[in-house]
Amino acid sequence: RMQTPVVLIHRSIEGVNAPVIRLSSEAVGEKAGQMLIDAGHRRVGYMTNHRFDIAEGYALGLSRALHAAGGELPEAFQLWGEHGRMTAEQQDRALTEQGWQLDALLSQEDRPTAIVTSFHPVAEMAYLVATARGLRVPGDLSIVTVSPQDVEGPLARRITAVTMDETAVAEQ
Repeated sequence: RMQTPVVLIHRSIEGVNAPVIRLSSEAVGEKAGQMLIDAGHRRVGYMTNHRFDIAEGYALGLSRALHAAGGELPEAFQLWGEHGRMTAEQQDRALTEQGWQLDALLSQEDRPTAIVTSFHPVAEMAYLVATARGLRVPGDLSIVTVSPQDVEGPLARRITAVTMDETAVAEQ
């Protein structure tokens, strides 16, 4: 309407005709995986409240990094949300259901020692579930999330974030 030039970063918007600069979600997943491997983790889980192409890329990159180090990302350690667009209420409901699934996963003797999440609110929920179970984060469980910017807030020192500098990508 206003004829303002627009370039989208990371993902397209339905109904908006504009160029998109895509970040490599697989590379981000690999970076998270390598950080965890370097820290000594071998049993790593993945969690997202919304199944979409970027989240699938994170999981693929994570799996690739674990495989290169002689490990794997077992299906039992992956918690996936629903496909397609969701309202805020649907996302909250999916996150609550995943909290129960994560609690069951963390109750196992051979549980993951680290969880990678696709979104900061998912990481915060994972933190709450883990600490309610009596796990120390970090310590007993490491949580790594993907975030478009530095993570701030009361849980920020407990959760590691792989951040993406979208401004730097756009300037390239």
